Amino acid sequence: LPILYSGSGAVAVEAASRGANPVTAVEGDSGKRRILNQNVSIANSTGVIIKTHIEDVKRFIKRSHAAYDYIFLDPPFKLQQKAAILRELLYAGLLHNGSVCVIHVSKKDYLPLSIDDRLIIFDIRIYGGSVLYFYQFALRE
Repeated sequence: LPILYSGSGAVAVEAASRGANPVTAVEGDSGKRRILNQNVSIANSTGVIIKTHIEDVKRFIKRSHAAYDYIFLDPPFKLQQKAAILRELLYAGLLHNGSVCVIHVSKKDYLPLSIDDRLIIFDIRIYGGSVLYFYQFALRE
């Protein structure tokens, strides 16, 4: 389970505590390295595996060769073109039939119902000023 734009690692630790294993936390802001590594080391001391990568998320997507069941994206609210990140996941080969991508965005952001008719929304959850969009990947027939 990759957590892209992982920030402090709180979502990665929560996912690991609920049984996700292994978890990969990717954060492009090197200023968050200390808090991310601190939070992850606490979780790792309990036997949970969380790997961290301090690198640009787009670079991670391009160099990753694994396909994942679940991907969680928590980009900064100020980041523009969030749908483009989903499109990059789609074409990088990180998804297989049935893979789920969840993206956390501001309620002010609009995301399309589908990305190239292959990454399709199946649920939307609103929490105050935040929205979680749930997409599922389907292979073309």
